[in-house]
Amino acid sequence: MKQRFSSIFLAALMSMAGMNAWALEPNGKGVYEIGSPGDLMAFSELVNAGNTEANAVMTADIDMAGIDNFVPIGSTEAIPYIGTFDGQGHKFSNFTINADIHAGLFSYVSGGVTVKNLIFDKTCVVNATAGGYAGIIGGSIGSGPITIQQLGNEGKVTAAGPNAGGIIGVNSGSTASFIIENCYVTGTITGVNESGAITGWAGNSKSSISNSWSTATVTGYDEGLPFCRPAITVIKNCYNLTGEQATKTTMKQLASGEIAYLLNEGMIENVAWYQSLGDDALPVLDSTHKKIYKEGTFTCNGTMLSGSGNYTNSSDNSVVPPHEYEDGICKNCNGFDPNYIEIVKGVYQIGTPKQLVYFSKYVTAEHYGVSACLTADLDMSSIENFPPIAPSTTNDTSYRGIFDGQGHTISNLNIHTDASNNCYVGLFSCATSTVVKNIYMKNTTITTDSETAVSTGPLMGRNSSSLIQNVGVVGTTFNQAAIGEKTTATGGVIGYASSNANTLMNYCFTDYATWGAKGGKAVITECYAGDKAKEMGASGELCYKLNSVQPDFKWYQTLGEDEYPVFTPTHGTVVQMPSAGYSTLYVPTSDIALSAGVEAYAGVVTGQMLWLKHALQTVPAATAVVLKGSGYYSITPTTGAQAPAENDLKGTAEPLTATGSQYVLAEKDGVIGFYKAEGTIPAGKAYIEYAGAAGVKGFAFGTADGINSLTPDPSPVGEGNCYDLSGRRVEKATKGIFIVNGKKVLK
Repeated sequence: MKQRFSSIFLAALMSMAGMNAWALEPNGKGVYEIGSPGDLMAFSELVNAGNTEANAVMTADIDMAGIDNFVPIGSTEAIPYIGTFDGQGHKFSNFTINADIHAGLFSYVSGGVTVKNLIFDKTCVVNATAGGYAGIIGGSIGSGPITIQQLGNEGKVTAAGPNAGGIIGVNSGSTASFIIENCYVTGTITGVNESGAITGWAGNSKSSISNSWSTATVTGYDEGLPFCRPAITVIKNCYNLTGEQATKTTMKQLASGEIAYLLNEGMIENVAWYQSLGDDALPVLDSTHKKIYKEGTFTCNGTMLSGSGNYTNSSDNSVVPPHEYEDGICKNCNGFDPNYIEIVKGVYQIGTPKQLVYFSKYVTAEHYGVSACLTADLDMSSIENFPPIAPSTTNDTSYRGIFDGQGHTISNLNIHTDASNNCYVGLFSCATSTVVKNIYMKNTTITTDSETAVSTGPLMGRNSSSLIQNVGVVGTTFNQAAIGEKTTATGGVIGYASSNANTLMNYCFTDYATWGAKGGKAVITECYAGDKAKEMGASGELCYKLNSVQPDFKWYQTLGEDEYPVFTPTHGTVVQMPSAGYSTLYVPTSDIALSAGVEAYAGVVTGQMLWLKHALQTVPAATAVVLKGSGYYSITPTTGAQAPAENDLKGTAEPLTATGSQYVLAEKDGVIGFYKAEGTIPAGKAYIEYAGAAGVKGFAFGTADGINSLTPDPSPVGEGNCYDLSGRRVEKATKGIFIVNGKKVLK
């Protein structure tokens, strides 16, 4: 009766006050603390209202008895959850989740999400009532890493359609990748087809499951695939009772502590799995339980040298020397220090040359799906011979994560390979179904004397079904004399791009003769190489084009100083001058320097003339100017610019709605001048504010463009003495501003 009363009381409160009765506020670290059913429902409401990046921690076990209207977190495809939800080892009980499809604590998640450290006990039920896709997480969409750690499901998962999974139901994202670590499932999983103990449909070969186990009863799985569907490339150190897809185990091995020990890979510190022998029949994720030791003398990677090999909760008869890490890798066993690189939402943060080496070796040790980003420029000259990331002979062992340079530069990279099994050579040997973007590479040296090396490029040896975007490569040296005709593909960015429509290369350039050898169906957008890239780089056209086709990323170049575009914001922004030769500019935040070939003028209004005065090569902040020139020019932040003595030009930092008194630069009937503005004046432009006679249609330029010294000189009288503003004699005035009999006339 007590529980029934609590449920009725909870429902009554919600009825009286609405869902906002459970409104949450973040703690001092911006994290939402969840310790009750109401907190969980309020957090779901918060996320589903659009706060998809909100982070949360559970502060207590939560009994959801009596709650039958829970709306999953990330309830629609339009609002997938992408924050971090940390259960901190707590459990849900009596939790029944019903949804038509995508049923789970989370309906939809997307790249960058992390869900960890929580348990569904045996009283929990997840049910997709009208279709498929059910689990603790219904499914994922989009792209990027989906990080799932330390989850356990002891309850029931059912789906009226396909893709029931104990941990996650379906991966609908074409480039999303599961990274599932230290999870278990012991309940019942029931779906129509393509279901599995850990996952239903995994979607692609980039996902991985490691250090996980299952004793679940699975109904509706594809033949031979009861653990996950489809056959994920990397299933590492996993166990189930059937032995299909994972190592076969028995209930006796699970009870003895053997599997808990193996799941920890022999580690004593930083372990995930515990088991109090005699009390726990199975491994648990609860650190209040006891650690498992193996009696004997071992190496630091867990290899037993001598002893009984019995499993125990006592460390008395277990001798395991500590790892001796150097640059994040153990000198004795080549194990990896899990704390050597910071990991944020599943993405490795690389800020030093040695961390890039560590990452390469970590990926090569069968962690092909991990993602990374650069947090600093890397000068690799201290690394004598960089080991390529995922040195590969096949797509099965190629890199499949997302690597974002974030606009940083990798310089002085030296790669020398003579390994007989290395077919592809570059920063990445081979990448498949991945994204590599926003990287600048300078002065790479590649030496390949293996007769089997076939594809070489500074960024990548081979790209298969991947996206390469915003990559600039200059100064590459290839030393391949020993290979001769066996080298089938060499490029200034990648060696070879596979010939399918899923191979994309966008906004890249190199000073090498070719960017790479592309297959027939590869999609190449705005990529330039060799003399064409050099020519466009010198003029500024390359930088301008790279920016004009993609609004979400920015290249910079100070013309006259930078040979090619760079990612450095302190360098110039390249602009194209209109064909008429005039433009206006207003930069409110900093002084600017202009590259050669363009001049800036302040303007003074006299009558209907805008006299261009005070030529400026550096323009003070918040000073509106008229620019004169041709082609491309750069605007670079600077200091010390002197303000003009007079200036009637104004500027706008935000789009400005014209009111009838503003005049903007325009060309009408072939005549350049300032004409009455209509609609919106764009941000960053100059204008004249003039509230004079209603009949004023425009302002002509004076002084700077030479119209003040017409050739031939107009006569004060005489029929036909009519000139346009360029000083050309015309038969008669049509529309615009003209000099007629020595006087300005506006038609």
